[in-house]
Amino acid sequence: MESATAKLRTILPPVMRKTIGDISTAVSVLPGHEPGVDMTAVMTTTSAIASRNVLTFAHEKRRPTRSETRSETTQRRVEPVRMVVLGGHWYLYGWDLTRSDWRVFRLDRMSEIHETTFAFAPRDHPDAEVAVSSAVTTAAYRHTVILEVDATVAETKAWFPTRTATITNSGDGARVEFGVEDLAWAAVITAATPVDFRVIEPPELLDALRDLGQRAAQVSRTGSTEMVAAERSEQ
Repeated sequence: MESATAKLRTILPPVMRKTIGDISTAVSVLPGHEPGVDMTAVMTTTSAIASRNVLTFAHEKRRPTRSETRSETTQRRVEPVRMVVLGGHWYLYGWDLTRSDWRVFRLDRMSEIHETTFAFAPRDHPDAEVAVSSAVTTAAYRHTVILEVDATVAETKAWFPTRTATITNSGDGARVEFGVEDLAWAAVITAATPVDFRVIEPPELLDALRDLGQRAAQVSRTGSTEMVAAERSEQ
């Protein structure tokens, strides 16, 4: 943290340097618990948002495979709109000038961050918090699960934290959207919901729930997931 505050002092006006100094003397960070984001990156990004200046940076995109996680780094030019903190991570939402689209970037995967002097006019844009939540909880996964739950949004957040799911009002209940790689795991999460619910998407989740029910019934009868020989022969 000390190195981060030292960097901040060099880029902040004198009136703000004392505040940074007060923070560094008032806060202790235990080894192994250092913030995952360089505060200089935070300050540079938020400065570009406030000034409406184009931000340039290198962005690392990670692509998980069955055997390893591959990464690819690309240079980006972005009109930054908002920083959103979700699930312990910082995210930048902005208009990607290279892709001509709204995009979400995780700050700890950004490097070489530079605020340019090129100003931009504000664009009409979707809600940044909703966009980041959707990108983090659903868009990055193979399957998107959508449920309608007979509970309030506040109650539903106790079962589906907002760092892993997007929760919105839906009539008299709540609509829950979350992403998973494995529908078998989604079946476990869904079946554990303690109120009435309906599966909206995907239809394949119903098969996963059926398999889970059969497995649970087997355990309730025998205390084991292993089927006896007679049951195997019947199948």
